[in-house]
Amino acid sequence: MGKNLTPLFLSLVLGCALGFVVARRSNRYPQADGSSTANPRLIAESVTASLLPVEGSDQPIRTVDIEARLGQVLSGGISRRLQRLAELAKEVPPADFAAAMAIGDRTLPKKLRDVFWTALVFEWAQSDFRAANTWIKSQPKNSLQPLLAGSALQGLAQKDPRTAASISRSMESNLSLTSVYWEIGAEFAHQNPMAALAWAESLKEQENRNGAVCGVFVSWVESDRSAALAAVERLTDRERQLQIVTQIITGPVDLDRTTAVEFLNALPSGVARDELFAEFGRMWANDDLEGALAWVKTLPEGGTRESTFPQLVSQWAMRDPQSVLEFAARLTEGNFRNQVLQQAFQGMGELDPEGVADKILAYPPNETRYEMLGQLSSQWVLYDPQAAAAFVNHLPDDAYRGPLLQNLAALWAQKDGAAAWAWVQAMPECENRTRALFVVLTEWAEKSLPDATFALAQLPVGREKDLLTDQTKNRLLNPRH
Repeated sequence: MGKNLTPLFLSLVLGCALGFVVARRSNRYPQADGSSTANPRLIAESVTASLLPVEGSDQPIRTVDIEARLGQVLSGGISRRLQRLAELAKEVPPADFAAAMAIGDRTLPKKLRDVFWTALVFEWAQSDFRAANTWIKSQPKNSLQPLLAGSALQGLAQKDPRTAASISRSMESNLSLTSVYWEIGAEFAHQNPMAALAWAESLKEQENRNGAVCGVFVSWVESDRSAALAAVERLTDRERQLQIVTQIITGPVDLDRTTAVEFLNALPSGVARDELFAEFGRMWANDDLEGALAWVKTLPEGGTRESTFPQLVSQWAMRDPQSVLEFAARLTEGNFRNQVLQQAFQGMGELDPEGVADKILAYPPNETRYEMLGQLSSQWVLYDPQAAAAFVNHLPDDAYRGPLLQNLAALWAQKDGAAAWAWVQAMPECENRTRALFVVLTEWAEKSLPDATFALAQLPVGREKDLLTDQTKNRLLNPRH
């Protein structure tokens, strides 16, 4: 019987019937020995958490017991119901699949029936695809029928992927489910990767073709990584190449990092490659920050390094801020150095904003320092606006203080218009205060126009009030888009 639930079955689980979007990745993935195991990450993301192994006796369930077991399914929470349906589908003997379908139709609510049918078809197709397919064709032509057909093909692919591939090509006009073709491609590639790839490339529908090709390569990497890498490098379709490497890097294949980097290096230079490098760096850093940092430092200067490093610096800064600063100090002055410093301060700012502020103020009063102060205050105001405001108030009165006041006022006003207004009002009258009051009014009015209007009316009569009234009227008449 089938070793795992099909992607279509989990799709029905997630949607609890129809009206769902079929997952783009299989919930199963191939192993080097030709077997297959559940993809724990995808199953963990589903509402069913993990589906337990079949419980109870290994003896086939008798037909007379099916209805009683289905009655038990209706008790308990949704996760338990779905688990029981999966267990029952595995226990039904081949001779009783049609009877089980009829009992399910008579006994279960429609949504649970659809889930049960999909699981049964997957099992049935492994023992007798022709009978399962004949039963599917006897059903009304509705949105469930192609899902049942896809589940049957995936069941067949467990036993005979070459035949499943051949049949799927003839059904393609009526079956557009990427996960089905991904699964068939992955199973077929266990037997013959080159034949599987030729079949995948022959599919007419682009989404099906892409899914099948990715499935082939993910399985191929498990069995012969060198050959798979060489095939990726030979591809002339750059978009397809990127899709395949993305599936290999971020998908269920357990690659060693050296091999993963070889696949990344097979991609042509460009933004998409840099972004995938950055995602790989982030994934690596989650498991081994020191190893990921050592790898990134070996990358040549340029777009790839600049895209990847910021994914790691915030984590590094929270763990060892002094090392980050020492590393940044050795970098050539420019955009990359500024980016590293900003990410470092962002990470440290969550732990010790006062200490970060002191380090920033040690830099010369230039654009870099201003950008870092702005980033720090933008974070700080979210969890301690009074402290952030006190910090900005005590900054040296240079050309950058005014914009920082306005930025802080806007962010605080989005959180608490009245508190931000009171803070700005306490400042001495000056151009910076007037601009900050206007920023607060603008943000506050978007949340509560009556409160903002009342606050403006309470200002003393004078030039500042007149100016703010005119500016506010103009903004209300010409709102932001």
